Amino acid sequence: SGNPPASFSTMFMGALFVDGEKEVNSDLQLMYGNAKYFDLYNLKLVAGRMPLTDSIREFVVNKSYLKVIGIENPGDVVGKILKNDNENLPIVGVMEDFNQHSLKYGVAPMAFTGGSYSGKWTQFRTIHFKLNSLDTSDWPTTISRVETIWKDLYPESDFEYTFMDDTVKKFYESEQKTSILLQWATGLAILISCLGLFGLVIHTTERRTKEIGIRKILGANLFQLNFLLSKDFLKLVLIAFLIATPIAWYGLNNWLEEFANKTEISWWIFALSGLSMIVISLLTMTIKTINSANTNPVKSLRTE
Repeated sequence: SGNPPASFSTMFMGALFVDGEKEVNSDLQLMYGNAKYFDLYNLKLVAGRMPLTDSIREFVVNKSYLKVIGIENPGDVVGKILKNDNENLPIVGVMEDFNQHSLKYGVAPMAFTGGSYSGKWTQFRTIHFKLNSLDTSDWPTTISRVETIWKDLYPESDFEYTFMDDTVKKFYESEQKTSILLQWATGLAILISCLGLFGLVIHTTERRTKEIGIRKILGANLFQLNFLLSKDFLKLVLIAFLIATPIAWYGLNNWLEEFANKTEISWWIFALSGLSMIVISLLTMTIKTINSANTNPVKSLRTE
């Protein structure tokens, strides 16, 4: 066959759809293969049939192409004609849509056809096969046997192979690198924030040492003292959250707009983030405030 259903290499042709007086000119991505191609990749035919042979230029178009030409019922397009370079190309079937590239992009109008055989020229440059064994330890031996057969048939050609999941993984290398960078940046930002907050708590508790001692003598318990020392800092954390939330939403929303297939930004993501900020802040502040609250009040009152 030609390229797999999802790959970095794409081929297009200009196609003129003709239906009586109706004519629609558009680009059409091409995918080449024989009848077993659909079975191997579990592609679904929703109307019509497959090309009779892999050497006849009959086309199976996808549902996205039907939107381009303005036809809703897949069966209505079967038997219609595409024109390319004054050649009539019959549409014999319709297949279900699938993503040919990263989910960042939409499904392109596509047509499946044979190898477009003409003399010695063909689009069939790749052999596709599936390893039935789920035991990956057997795969190197199987691939080695395939390579031996390849060398016997094509001694002057290099044997190169790729796994389909590796190809799909490469679609998202940029997003994976961005994710790793953001994880490190987020971790560093949290660390710096906690250190700054911890320093501010130390400074405040040192200034309020006598107040803590007096309140403890008057009967304030550990929870009350901790709440007294933490509430002012929690106000600052909440203000920071209110400032950061719209900025984060705006940045995420703009980034997701680049994707044809995208998730929705749910409110609970920001609620969970705010809760995490409060928990981390409380843990940071509690380390020092509990220590100050447990100090002997007599020692606190003697502090100058």
